[in-house]
Amino acid sequence: VGLAAGLFQFVRSQVPRSPGAGSTPLRRLVAAATPVVGALALIYGILLAAYLLAARFTDPLWFGGLFAVALFFGACVNLNYVGFHRMYRDRLMETFLPDIATVEGEEWSPAKKADWALLEDMCEKDRPRPYHLINANAVLGGSSNPKLSGRGGDAFLLSPLFCGSDATGWCPTASYMKGVRSRGLTLATAMAISGAAVSPDAGVAGGGATRNRLVSALMSLLNLRLGYWAPNPNPRRRRFWPLPPTFLVPGVTGGIFGRGLDEDAVMITLTDGGHFENLGLYELIRRKVRVIVVCDAAADPRFRFGDLANAVERVRVDFGTTIRFQKDLDLQGLTPGSAAGGLADKLEFAERGFAVATIYYSDCTTGQLIYLKSTLTAELPADIYGYKSAHPSFPDQSTADQFFDEAQFEAYRELGYQLAMKMMDSEAGGGLLPLGEKTDPCSGASARR
Repeated sequence: VGLAAGLFQFVRSQVPRSPGAGSTPLRRLVAAATPVVGALALIYGILLAAYLLAARFTDPLWFGGLFAVALFFGACVNLNYVGFHRMYRDRLMETFLPDIATVEGEEWSPAKKADWALLEDMCEKDRPRPYHLINANAVLGGSSNPKLSGRGGDAFLLSPLFCGSDATGWCPTASYMKGVRSRGLTLATAMAISGAAVSPDAGVAGGGATRNRLVSALMSLLNLRLGYWAPNPNPRRRRFWPLPPTFLVPGVTGGIFGRGLDEDAVMITLTDGGHFENLGLYELIRRKVRVIVVCDAAADPRFRFGDLANAVERVRVDFGTTIRFQKDLDLQGLTPGSAAGGLADKLEFAERGFAVATIYYSDCTTGQLIYLKSTLTAELPADIYGYKSAHPSFPDQSTADQFFDEAQFEAYRELGYQLAMKMMDSEAGGGLLPLGEKTDPCSGASARR
């Protein structure tokens, strides 16, 4: 029953729905109940299987021996090394941070240099470079603060100089996650944490089926997590860090029973930044950046702009910052069908692939937001239109598809390139992105942008 419910939910998510299809009360009930029923059935099945297995080992020596082995592994094995997180992290590292010899030889090999590259070393004073703001989410569903528990977490920043959040506090990256068994936080691990979309007690913008306690308990029981157990950056809690996270603590206590999922826990779970805010806009607004470019490539076939709406709401509530789109460059021009004539009608072209907004900060200063959206416009290469004709859901195909062939990869890459170039060539984009001097946050030196 549990497997059937999971299969039904997966197939249901893959079937595209027409823009005019509404959501009836029955559909909403089925959508909400299916994950819970499936999780409950699977948990019952696992407990039943465990009972039947235990009934076969009635000999105290057998039972005691197996229990001792289970207790040993449960108390000693690092939970971050035996789950999907580690596999996911290594595959991302090999794809996006390969050794130079691997790229030049056009062959696969382990990314040895990236495996040792610490996040703190990405801010070298004698080598100015873009400053990384890697967005994650601290899972805080058990917090006594209704704001944090309602959202399911808080924005957790991983950067070369500091790591932490408002809820947990901050600490220097050079001293974070360091101990007898750890050299510190690597760039590869930080990158994987930022993309850890499948994790218990967390969901997009703090919602979804995976925030249900039964579903989360099942995921924790099977160790189905891409998230990462990390020490609390709070100095009063970091003194307990010598022990790694294990299946017993916090695996059973936190993952299965939901204990310690708050800002005062010794260990916290870090997951995909999209579980708090999916566009990476939040931390830039916190810093009152004058020009922000946001690239929204989420699967949004109905153009509801859900990630943008969530970001706008949270920066207004937390920072008193208002974002208003300009009338002649608003979101309407991004929607399919806003352009007319010939092929535009057949493929539902958008008028343009970007919108411009003014940011009104709480200190009465202003900034500009350039918002890029994956949508089809006129004057794109023919292969993009061909791919669209063969795959109608492009460019909003389900993110469950993680295996792109060359044609699919190139369609998305070239579309993003063309939309960005059109934005930069436009009068609005060219005026907002001039060449100029800026201050490097690592060295304080001036660098050419």
